Amino acid sequence: MPDPTSRRYTAPFLFGVIELPFSAAVGMLQMAVPFWLARQGLSIAEIGAVSAVGFMPHAWKFAWMPLLDTGMRRRTWFFIATSIVAVFLGAVVLFPDPAHHLRTYTLLIVGAQVGAATTSSAVDALMALTADPAQRGRAAGFKMAGNVGGISVLGALLIWLNEWATPTTVGLVIVAITIATAACGLFLGDEPVIESSAPGTHPLSAAVARVQGIFVDLWSTVKSRAGWTGIVMCAAPVGAGALVNLLTGIAHDYQADAHLVELVDGPVGGILAATGAIIGGFLINRMNRRVAYCVFAGATACCALAMAASSMSPTTYAAGSLSYRFFNGITMAAFAGMILEMVAHGRAVATTFTLFVAVSNQAISVVTWLDGLGSKFNDMGARGTVLTDAVLTFAGIAVVALMMLFLRGRPAAAAPPHAPSAAAPR
Repeated sequence: MPDPTSRRYTAPFLFGVIELPFSAAVGMLQMAVPFWLARQGLSIAEIGAVSAVGFMPHAWKFAWMPLLDTGMRRRTWFFIATSIVAVFLGAVVLFPDPAHHLRTYTLLIVGAQVGAATTSSAVDALMALTADPAQRGRAAGFKMAGNVGGISVLGALLIWLNEWATPTTVGLVIVAITIATAACGLFLGDEPVIESSAPGTHPLSAAVARVQGIFVDLWSTVKSRAGWTGIVMCAAPVGAGALVNLLTGIAHDYQADAHLVELVDGPVGGILAATGAIIGGFLINRMNRRVAYCVFAGATACCALAMAASSMSPTTYAAGSLSYRFFNGITMAAFAGMILEMVAHGRAVATTFTLFVAVSNQAISVVTWLDGLGSKFNDMGARGTVLTDAVLTFAGIAVVALMMLFLRGRPAAAAPPHAPSAAAPR
């Protein structure tokens, strides 16, 4: 039997690098595609429809994530998915006249996002399985740095390259970045082998048994105290950071010009959010991750409160947006670390991680919608949007605090073999 102490773990920073193929695909859809289509004369409604359809794979990826927990290793799925991303990214960039072939163009975008959604889930599973347990906080921080920083920086890079280079050059650059960063997956640590069935077992019976095992593990996690309280924390508007989705929309209320918005919501904001995520990764290795999630979400809400209380000026927009992004980066690292505590064991790693992320994404969507409605409250406009975001965050923290007070001192049911303690300090 191999010596467990000789196991080779993945360096934490590597998770930030191998997250970049996902970031390239999302950055293209979130930033570059709307810019390119607007330049071709498409309406906001048409651009919004393309974006909505393009992002659908991220909402529905839970449907195929069990595949990552059966059969092939997760790193194999990672390389397959990043190959899909590279092919479809190149096709989207090189596609001629998308304005007159919008359906085909949208299908190519969907293909890239299917690959990206699968890539990110594979990275999540690999992080749970190959990161040193003592360094999972740092791993989560670097992974989220590659996520938030990569989306902003690579999206802005695509827009900039499109202004100065031919489509062929742009396509070659983004495909090269995708392949080069994916190739770093060759340096991942040792991944536990998925249990094989007994010799002589019929392949169909073995496949059914693996799927059953996945859902047994998933249910064991969800019904444990750590699991169901984790779902509550993901569903509550604690670390949604939804204001990020609306900052460019309220920029004009703060008299921020286009150049300032490009910097704040592009490379500068992305780098600052990535820095926050890396710092958050170090911090959550030294404190309870659930506490860290609530504390830094509260700090993010305080940034929104300060922004709502300050003058409607470009300085307020820049300072408020950048500080919000920084603390939101720390919060996202705490969120990823919190999930890692719950899913780092068992056969359903990718499926369970995706479940928690899906619940959180629904909360982000709802809070974004409510933040928008907040602008209509008492005709407050942008102040109402920012204030609503802060109030909802504090309300979410209050829900979590009440839940934990209610459970305090109450013995938890015997935890299943793969479910960690909810209060385990990190």
